[in-house]
Amino acid sequence: MDPVWIAIGGFIFLAYTLEAVTGFGSIIIALSLSAQLVPIDVVLPILVPLSVCMSSYLVWRHWHNID
Repeated sequence: MDPVWIAIGGFIFLAYTLEAVTGFGSIIIALSLSAQLVPIDVVLPILVPLSVCMSSYLVWRHWHNID
């Protein structure tokens, strides 16, 4: 496995953990860190579906706490 993609996986894990805690910022953090290693047009199609899935899961799970 390529060490670049392992690093990007770590960046994504960190970013989405921070989004789960704060509620925003995952794509900004993951994209800015990942863009240091690969072009943005390579990593953006990975991050957008991940963001939609995680946000949808959080809404589905905690819909009763949303004002």
